[in-house]
Amino acid sequence: MKKLISMMVFFCLAALLLVACGDSASSVASSPAPSPSETVSQPESAGIPASAPESNSGGQNDVNAIFDAVLPAANLGATISLSDIDLTASGNISADDVEAMAGAQSNVYAENGGMLYVVKALPGAADRISAGFEGVKEGLLSQGENYKADFPVAYANIENTRIVTKGDYVVYAVSATGDFETLDAAIEAALANI
Repeated sequence: MKKLISMMVFFCLAALLLVACGDSASSVASSPAPSPSETVSQPESAGIPASAPESNSGGQNDVNAIFDAVLPAANLGATISLSDIDLTASGNISADDVEAMAGAQSNVYAENGGMLYVVKALPGAADRISAGFEGVKEGLLSQGENYKADFPVAYANIENTRIVTKGDYVVYAVSATGDFETLDAAIEAALANI
């Protein structure tokens, strides 16, 4: 029972790291992650447009295509969609650097929690977003230090987080099941056509 409570506290803190700093006029919506045939949209908040301008509509379409291709390999199971507010809440990523994004995380915590973000950075901002995701990973690892003996698989999954950048696209992925070989192949294939 103590382990279960400890892990729930750990993942609540991890979730708070991502959502704690949203502005007071915004709210975070929870819904199931989209199926590969659906698209992800974000509310117009934190400076990220709900739909990209016509000249940049390919950015959100590409983000959705990458997200849909990688999501099955992340094995997230039942998910909670992540918004631009979640993306920028850690303070590591600025909305001013983001053109388009899609994200989801497992709503099952303990040993089988995972997360996936796909971001199209504005020109020249991909390195800052990648560095921001490194900060998110380090924050989750720091929070998990107290629980890694009780939940070694979850801790190892966070340690093995994938942060992959290709051009203006950045993928942040934590496999819920630890199958990083399949996840790596999916990310590589999804980014090959960009």
